Amino acid sequence: MSWMDVILLMCLGAGVFVFFNFYRTIIQKARSGEEVLDAAWDSREIRLTTVRQEVIKIPWDELEEVAIVTNDLGPYADDVFLELTTSSAERYFTLCTSPFLARLQELSGFDNEQVIKAMCFTDDARFACWARPQGRRVHSPRANINNP
Repeated sequence: MSWMDVILLMCLGAGVFVFFNFYRTIIQKARSGEEVLDAAWDSREIRLTTVRQEVIKIPWDELEEVAIVTNDLGPYADDVFLELTTSSAERYFTLCTSPFLARLQELSGFDNEQVIKAMCFTDDARFACWARPQGRRVHSPRANINNP
């Protein structure tokens, strides 16, 4: 086998790897339901905008749990998401952006150690960062003026 054959096989292998990772990303998005593109918030609620431009509103007092979900698709695809669970057990996923994560970190009892672990993880995993204490309501300490 010549060095040209080796290079050709390496390129073919890399192409197959990229194709299957891309295919797996499409399958995961199809299984996860509606993809959320954007998160905005104020002192009353979180607003999630979907691919279809539908707005999902989650009042702060209905937010039950926040988790970070990672996958092994990075750096070729998005690999860190926020999972928001409501009091009616609905789960929504959005990209883990710095401004939104910073806002969620203001919740009393938010576990920043889980954030650190999640950001260092490169495989499929779920990190529970916050859960509403039983019988207590969530209060937003302040609205984010830059993200109405």
